[in-house]
Amino acid sequence: MFPACEERIDKKYGKWGRVLGKGTGGTVRLIQGPPRLGGKVFAVKEFRKKKGKETDFEYRRMITTECCFANGLKHVNVIETVDIVRNKSRYFQVMEYAPYDLFSVVMSGRMVQPEIYCVFRQICDGVAYLHSTGLAHRDLKLENCVMTNGNVVKLIDFGTATPSYHPDKGVMLSSGLVGSDPYVAPEVIRGEMYDARRADVWSLGIIFLAMMLRRFPWALADPRKDLNYRKFASTLHELPRPHSPKKV
Repeated sequence: MFPACEERIDKKYGKWGRVLGKGTGGTVRLIQGPPRLGGKVFAVKEFRKKKGKETDFEYRRMITTECCFANGLKHVNVIETVDIVRNKSRYFQVMEYAPYDLFSVVMSGRMVQPEIYCVFRQICDGVAYLHSTGLAHRDLKLENCVMTNGNVVKLIDFGTATPSYHPDKGVMLSSGLVGSDPYVAPEVIRGEMYDARRADVWSLGIIFLAMMLRRFPWALADPRKDLNYRKFASTLHELPRPHSPKKV
């Protein structure tokens, strides 16, 4: 992890710009350097303030874990963390800036099928790389994919990422309801222990359907609460099963 240097981030990186988004983990804003430094634009996540009952150790562990995960990932389809800056009790994660969020791009209806396939392949490449490092994202969704001016797709927001595989221990199961409703896998909703990598793959399927249909197949993968999912689940026994290889 980068050492979290103590300094004012605007003095180091330039002028604050507009807010890109807000979430439970913090707020992401633009920051732009002066022309004499090339005027480069970055996305900066200001981590949320410490909660009332949260200890200093728990707060720092939350930030350190996310920053370590993000900083350790080096792939063209994963957003790059450039720096970690600490200003008194606040922490900032400086990242490369990709100007387009995939949800807006998809819902604009301007993407044709070959472009959808290309974008989805890039998302899958990023997730495959993430899984190869032993991590799972656990909140894959269109809003957590961004696109550069060169149409390169990048995964963002590793606040819910978790170790999912260890070479010596094998699969590391996860627990807890994590993710965004339309994308969450059924086993997660049921409250079971689950392989977070498989839950990511389910989310990928929902992403692909949303890209193709420009809508979600259901609001929640729970047959007790969602009619569309209940109809889908009732047909699962009708789907052809993969053929087992014949013994020679």
